[in-house]
Order: sequence, then C-alpha cells, then structure tokens
Amino acid sequence: MAADRDPRDYEGAFAQAWANPNYTRVEGPAIDVNEGLKGHYRVDRPVEYTGHHLWQTEVLKAWRPDHYIPGGVRPGSVRSWKLAGRVGGVEYLARYSDQRRRHDPNLFGRVVEDVCLNHARRAATFLGRLEIKDDLGQQVFAATDQPLFFVEHSVGGTEDAPLNLWRSVHLTHTPDIEIPKFLGHIGRGNRLPPWIEVYCTRVLDIKVEFIGDR
Repeated sequence: MAADRDPRDYEGAFAQAWANPNYTRVEGPAIDVNEGLKGHYRVDRPVEYTGHHLWQTEVLKAWRPDHYIPGGVRPGSVRSWKLAGRVGGVEYLARYSDQRRRHDPNLFGRVVEDVCLNHARRAATFLGRLEIKDDLGQQVFAATDQPLFFVEHSVGGTEDAPLNLWRSVHLTHTPDIEIPKFLGHIGRGNRLPPWIEVYCTRVLDIKVEFIGDR
C-alpha cells in the first residue's frame, strides 16, 4: 500500500475478492456475545460485554493473534509493526505469524498480512500477501503451500448487545469445499470464539468456564 493509505483500498480489495466466484468464501454466524456468556459459561462475577469491549478485542487480536487465537497461531511467532499514523479513525499495521495449515492442522506456516483497523466502522480487514518488507527493511515471505486469504472481522448489533461478525475469502482457482470444513467450527455450537474467552480473562480479569448447555 502507498503512504497515503485509504481504508477503501483494503475494504474494496476484500469486497472485490468476496465477489469473485472462483474464490472460496466462508462466513461465520453472527454471535451474540452476552447471550453466549449467560447461556453457556460459568463466570466468577457478572459481565456485560459491550461493543467497545468487542472492538478492543479485535484490535488486540490484530496485534497479537498468538495471544487471542492460541490454538491457531504458534506462540511467539508474531511480529507486528505500524504502517502509518492513525488518521481519521483508521490505523494500519502489517504482521507475520506462523498459523496452522488448513491441509494439515498439525503443521504451521508463515502468513504475511496488511491490516486496516477502521475504528469508525469497528471493522478490521486483513489482506494476505506473498511478501512484505518489514519495519527494519527486511523482506519477509509467506509460505506458499496454501492459497492467500483475506479476512474481515467486525462488530455488529448494538453497544449493549454486540454481535461478533467475521468472514474470510480464500484466493483459490475454484471453490474448495475443504476450507469451510476446516474453519466452519468457529462460532458454531455454543462455545464463543477463543478471542472472547481470552479477552475476558486477560483484560476484564473475569474467569470464564465453558459448560455447554444449562
């Protein structure tokens, strides 16, 4: 991206990819966070998860995905750096990390991403890259054993009843039915995405224990 970055460049790139019929799209369900906490968790004190909390979760996760997606990102593999100053409610960064591979969850491979955090819209856009130059001027390369992918995380609903929203598009030659199988468990069933559990523990200092239906 050029120095005069515009969130529309990131969000437009995601929208264009999402509209491509050859790519593989995965969209998670809209998750009512408070409904999930109250219905399927034991907590050591009452918690009301707000839209502010959910957006802060997304921002922290963008910078440290190994902390907030512990099962999907290798601990200590993340490096993130700011790309430009925050202007007009938008923040830009780039990062790389070792993420679990879709074709073999026992393996990890490097993922390189440009990230746009649109604080005004409460939407985070992640664009996978083949290579990038880091803040020290070193060239960083992504693993090439799976297609690049773009991800969008955002906050829906209301401030008092926020909805966790996410979707991803994978730059395949033709739609791949295996990718939704690998990612489809996120937000399905009664368990909340891991980043919400981590935020409750790390930031709100609330112990949460998933207990299923009650």
